[in-house]
Amino acid sequence: TFLLVVGTMSGSDELEPKDAIIVQNKDEVLIPLILDEIPTAKEFKDAIKSLSPEQQRFAKAFRSMQLGSSVMGICVIQIKPQLEVLLGLGEGALTKEMQLTQDLMELFIEYQVPSDLVSYDGNDPGASRNERVANVRGHVKSVFDVINATKNKELEEKLTRKSMDMYVHEKRTPTEKARDIENITNWVRNPRDNDRPETEPFKKIDQLLPKKPGQTPEDRAKDIDKALTWVRNRVVDQL
Repeated sequence: TFLLVVGTMSGSDELEPKDAIIVQNKDEVLIPLILDEIPTAKEFKDAIKSLSPEQQRFAKAFRSMQLGSSVMGICVIQIKPQLEVLLGLGEGALTKEMQLTQDLMELFIEYQVPSDLVSYDGNDPGASRNERVANVRGHVKSVFDVINATKNKELEEKLTRKSMDMYVHEKRTPTEKARDIENITNWVRNPRDNDRPETEPFKKIDQLLPKKPGQTPEDRAKDIDKALTWVRNRVVDQL
């Protein structure tokens, strides 16, 4: 896994980065710019149209550097050694840890997980390389467990909503439905002031439905109304 950086030379041994792209899993970055003659705008557009958005962005930055008057520079940085330093693993610790490296890259790139959550945090400063790797692997597993649990919960909620949608057959008129939702909304806003026998089903459904962060009383009322409709259609006489 490498980090390919393009920029301008600000000194004899200094590069000012302008753009970068991660190259991993045997990716090939074929930049249609390294030619004796710089391609025309149309040739360039045709050459990059099959690339991914990230590669197109990098290619455009590359071309911009070529067309500029400043001296362009390219730098290839190996990511594994940087990860080893960042996570406190020691030199060469990830050399044979392909799966762990892939998992780390996925956490950093796709989920933006802070490095301190998966860094070595053992109390023994003299711990061996294998012990440090095992410690980090345990943190990675814990983070993925949380991510997978969240995904499973979201999937379960989607399936529940889909199942409810399949069985919700509206038998009320639009006016009746609007009136029911208004009554539920009033209860959601002021449960105590609207605590009556006819609002008891609202309370029971509200306790069963998962709370959504930032949900408005109106949206909460619609969810409760949908659940009540589903229950009625399933011929459940008593909540």
